[in-house]
Formats: sequence, structure tokens, C-alpha cells
Amino acid sequence: MPVSVLSNWRTQISDHVTSETLSYHVYYESGRNVTPRELTSYNIIVTTYQTVVQDFAAKEGAYTQRDNEGKVKKKQKANGGLFDITWKVSKALSDGILD
Repeated sequence: MPVSVLSNWRTQISDHVTSETLSYHVYYESGRNVTPRELTSYNIIVTTYQTVVQDFAAKEGAYTQRDNEGKVKKKQKANGGLFDITWKVSKALSDGILD
């Protein structure tokens, strides 16, 4: 999801899901400092498109961030956390998305 709606998703989950039924984690910025094992303990992971891209790129090596002119802004070794996990996707959540 775009970063602009991240806080809205966090609020909606907090407002509409009781903590005893589903757990969630916002995997963004400081929320990325978790192990893959810790991530698997949550029912819902909320993150951004850019975070997914960075984690995917980390499987291949260093991630390079560029500015609007294409110049390298920073090069960093990203955490590949999201791609170090074998995910189980609920059919109810994936209908229309993965078909």
C-alpha cells in the first residue's frame, strides 16, 4: 500500500479488530526491526509497496535508492525479512487479488 494510507490501515485495524482475535504488526521504519520468526506470530502484516520492494531487492544484494534525477541517494543492505518467510494466504483475503 502507499505510505500515505498506512496510518489509516493501522487505525482501522485498531478500531475494528479485537486484540484477542487477530494480531497485527506495522512492518515499516522502526517496525522492520523484527525477526522473520517474530513476523510469523502476527495474523496481519501492514506495510508499504516500497518496503516490499526493498526486502525483495535485499534477496539479490544491496538496495539502491535513487532521487528523481536517477542519481544514487543511498545504498544500503536491506532486511529481507518479508521474503525470508513462507507465507500462508487466506483464500478469503486473496479472492480477486490472486485469481
